[in-house]
Amino acid sequence: VSSRLAPERLRAWIEARASEQLGPVEIAGLRPWFGWGIGVELSDVCVAPAGCADQIWITLSTRSLLRGTPRVRRIDVRGLDLHATQKSDGTWEPPLLARALTSARAGDASGAAPADLRATLADLPALSLEGANVRVERGDGRRLVLRDAQLNFLDARRDWIDSRAEGGC
Repeated sequence: VSSRLAPERLRAWIEARASEQLGPVEIAGLRPWFGWGIGVELSDVCVAPAGCADQIWITLSTRSLLRGTPRVRRIDVRGLDLHATQKSDGTWEPPLLARALTSARAGDASGAAPADLRATLADLPALSLEGANVRVERGDGRRLVLRDAQLNFLDARRDWIDSRAEGGC
């Protein structure tokens, strides 16, 4: 409800929270929506220096809202343009990618790799990318380029997700 009354305040709060984890984030617009779920639509989102997205829909878990601890259930991204580069010293730009790779390699406290990918991903929201352009350049000259890609990383706790029922785009 407060997002309907103060979308600018919510936009600034999301920018600040996202910037803590991702680096500088700018969001041109925010619109709350209520339909097949409760969420927000973000437009023209840029994370410097990683890239930008035309639109991002974030769907919240209704049950978590009722409990007073909002949890993201699904993220739908349209028009993502992402660029990642490994420098000659082995570090990655953007730094978020370096943190994610370090975390993935660390596994659990013992340093072992995760035994069950499904369990590892269980707390993450479902993610859908539509019209994504992704460029990854390694320090040794190898490259990965995806153009106009459609990628879906489903909710690990279930075998399927119907995007219409989850409030997707």
